[in-house]
Amino acid sequence: MKKDLYLCFLDYSKAFDRVRHDELYKILNSIDIDGKDLRIVRNLYWDQTAATRIDDEISEYKPTKRGVRQGCVLPPDFFNIYSEMILRNIYDLKGIRIGGVNINNLRYADDTVLFAESESELQAILDVVTDASMEMGLDLNAKKTECITTSKNADPPTCYLTSNGEKTKQVSSFKYFGYTISSNGKCLPEVKRRIAIAKEAFFRMRPIMKSNTISLDLKVRLTKIYVWSILMYGYERWTLDKETIRRIEAAEMWFLRRVLKISWAERTSNEEVLRRAGVKKDAVYIVRKRPLSFVGHIYRQDDLERLARTGHVQGKRDRGRQRVTFLHSLNQGVTQGTRSKTEFLRLADDREEWRLMTADVCNRPGT
Repeated sequence: MKKDLYLCFLDYSKAFDRVRHDELYKILNSIDIDGKDLRIVRNLYWDQTAATRIDDEISEYKPTKRGVRQGCVLPPDFFNIYSEMILRNIYDLKGIRIGGVNINNLRYADDTVLFAESESELQAILDVVTDASMEMGLDLNAKKTECITTSKNADPPTCYLTSNGEKTKQVSSFKYFGYTISSNGKCLPEVKRRIAIAKEAFFRMRPIMKSNTISLDLKVRLTKIYVWSILMYGYERWTLDKETIRRIEAAEMWFLRRVLKISWAERTSNEEVLRRAGVKKDAVYIVRKRPLSFVGHIYRQDDLERLARTGHVQGKRDRGRQRVTFLHSLNQGVTQGTRSKTEFLRLADDREEWRLMTADVCNRPGT
């Protein structure tokens, strides 16, 4: 919709170690958690003392007043609740509107991203979060807090943000939960990165692939188990345009040729490679199936994920050929363009019908 998106990825200094016990206890008590559960949590995390040991000498024991245990199942939930008290101050600040709903942040534990449609709006959000975090005992690390702008323009707009008087760094791409967010908003850079990582993993398996004591069938299976799982990490979010499909298919043939020890100088066709390996070209089918299952699941849930996929964004489209959207790419694979997006998504209401459609897509040649 010809709109630029400004994002800021927050980094807290020692986030889990800075959570104040007294503040967290007040928050847990205010959300009506059962008294017995509160006592269990208090005994586990708050009523503890710690001492420093140097050689055989131990210092005086003092009570631990902040910090939650990393590795336990509770701290991520604790931090989510703790950060909720911080970020509720920005609910009314302007972010982006999808389907009439204002969204200005996403977070999981201490991994938080703020976004808006302009630099000034994002700076206003960041200022409020910085002040509220300091009141709760958390410090933003300005050196590791980074911002990025996504745009259809060849040169994305600049973004100058400051936190506590320090300037944040603007980057052209950012890896968030293992997925690369690029300045052009496309998933192709992430696909290229996954292919490169998968090839590195394949090279580490070279002694196995060169072994003459291991059957060809086992080598192909090992490649799919240990290499394809790396290649297809996070592929539920990929938009399958022609270039993406071409690169996935090329990567699939690259692996098979090296498993079969076929040199590029032999000029062997892809059909012959598949015949020798005794397999069919199915990487694209797999890449189509999982996103379909994922979309069917989130469409049946009335939450933020469904809103982000199907909600309307105000604005005007740019001139010329439009980019392939995520839902459009799935719709083309399922119906070959014979149904509208609304008719396509309506099938998701029936779980069995959606499963049958997904299975048909992955078994139909030419998809």
